[in-house]
Amino acid sequence: MRITPHELHVSDPYFYTEIYAGPTRKREKDPRMVRLAGQPTSMFATVDHNLHASRRAILSSFFSRKSITGLETMIQGKVEKLMGRLATACDQGTVVPLDSASSALTADIISEFAYGVSLDYLDDPNFKNEVAESILSLASSVHVLKFFPFILSLSKIIPDSVVETLSPEASKILRLQKLVRAQAAVALKNGGHVKGKDTMFGALCNPSLPAEERTLDRLQDEGFSLIGGGTETTTGTLKIIMFNLLHNKSLLSKLREELAQNSCDTWAELEQLPYMVS
Repeated sequence: MRITPHELHVSDPYFYTEIYAGPTRKREKDPRMVRLAGQPTSMFATVDHNLHASRRAILSSFFSRKSITGLETMIQGKVEKLMGRLATACDQGTVVPLDSASSALTADIISEFAYGVSLDYLDDPNFKNEVAESILSLASSVHVLKFFPFILSLSKIIPDSVVETLSPEASKILRLQKLVRAQAAVALKNGGHVKGKDTMFGALCNPSLPAEERTLDRLQDEGFSLIGGGTETTTGTLKIIMFNLLHNKSLLSKLREELAQNSCDTWAELEQLPYMVS
């Protein structure tokens, strides 16, 4: 069924493989849809199939099992910091909003992975998180930006004080973009090296890439996309997991019993638990 001159509504699960056809069949994105994110040179907003594939190849190794396993020490350190915050809240009898705590954890992880520098939202007393605020603001504005995409571009040239007055939501997005741009500038200045770490920004600054793929605007767009996608998606999963464990005491008891019976120091050991594979 055609719902607009450029859009179809498909109510057929078997048609999924026609739309998402895999790497051997070219599919290009709708420019009217991707432009609303305000990140024109990011992989997310790349319309051309071949250009998207080349940009994806730059970062694909960072999402391999081997790469993620190599982050285990860093991730564990962030988790232990959150556990400490939760233990303190328990002792003091204070309430911890799971969405804020989860967002702080995931934002700290993805920022260190992508930029080499953690945003340290887990250290904030209220888990204040500019990433989560910006992504939620962007999501709430999508229906407007779809039809008026120039708003984000316009907001970049208007003084911050004016944007704050006209649209507090847009100002949150701009603050995050400036934060990411600052990290991108540092990466470009140092040839992608951040404290000797292999980071996504480092890969994006690789001298072997064409010069047009190593601009400050390109790094800002990709960095914004990475931290936004890496924060709220994982946050949603964590919130659902924690809610169901706390809501269903039998599940929580089962998990705690298995953890008590098995000493798991690594993720490879943890994922072998019966509860994790059932």
